Amino acid sequence: PPGCGALERSLSEAVPDAWSEELFEHTVEGPDDMPAHVKQSLVGAWESVPLRETAQGWPDLRLW
Repeated sequence: PPGCGALERSLSEAVPDAWSEELFEHTVEGPDDMPAHVKQSLVGAWESVPLRETAQGWPDLRLW
């Protein structure tokens, strides 16, 4: 979706992947999992989006 590149670049500046080796010890799921966990905690784990069917059908919802 549009704008995701800017968000990813901003999150990567806030939580660099290099921190995986420099700061974090948790690497059970892979060498880069802790930066991803920190980024996710900054963004949020879930969102609630109310949807309703219209005359045109269900809205197009894209998840990222």
